[in-house]
Amino acid sequence: MKKIVTLSLAFSALVFSAQAQEQRQIKKDKNKTERHEGRKGERKDMMKDLNLTETQKMQLKASREEMKAKMDQLKSESLTEAQRSERRKALMTEQKAKLESILTAEQKAKLAANRNQGGHKGSFEGKKKMHGDKKGMLKEKLSLSDDQAAKLKAQHEIVKQKKMAIKNDASLSAEAKKARMQALKTEANDRRKSVLTESQNQKMEEFKKEHKNKNPKRAKK
Repeated sequence: MKKIVTLSLAFSALVFSAQAQEQRQIKKDKNKTERHEGRKGERKDMMKDLNLTETQKMQLKASREEMKAKMDQLKSESLTEAQRSERRKALMTEQKAKLESILTAEQKAKLAANRNQGGHKGSFEGKKKMHGDKKGMLKEKLSLSDDQAAKLKAQHEIVKQKKMAIKNDASLSAEAKKARMQALKTEANDRRKSVLTESQNQKMEEFKKEHKNKNPKRAKK
């Protein structure tokens, strides 16, 4: 009887683990689809007002399909990450050249204007929204008072200005800039800790660890 119960519990744990993994994969696929749709929408916005002819539309469609086929083939090839990245860059350059060969000089000028007005703005607004969501999440998770939130915001602005100053200081070598940035990071952490309570600092460390686990590529940097 005991053996049956143990096997039953083990099976339940296995099923729960599989379901949790499936849910994570569904969420990941959904986010990927949303990002793809967002980029697709941005491309449509950038191509608007170009007054493309039917021939140009057919040429652009054929070019996109050819690019997709080459990208799919690239995924299946046995390459290192560096080699794959270089091939991807080469394909993007090739795609850009084909696009420019299809468009007239006037259309290329309009496309560049649309990119500046739509693409960059959309990217900036997206990052701004994501940063705002993160700040709101932090305030809620740490139960920050309005005074604490205001102090942290002021500190963030100061750090941002100092980072920009270091980045734009042409007299500093790459190594010196890296050292200055690291020192600034340590200073910012100390200042933040002085604003938060011991309990809030502990929650902050947990939040950072959780964020790194969700973004392994950033954690490696």
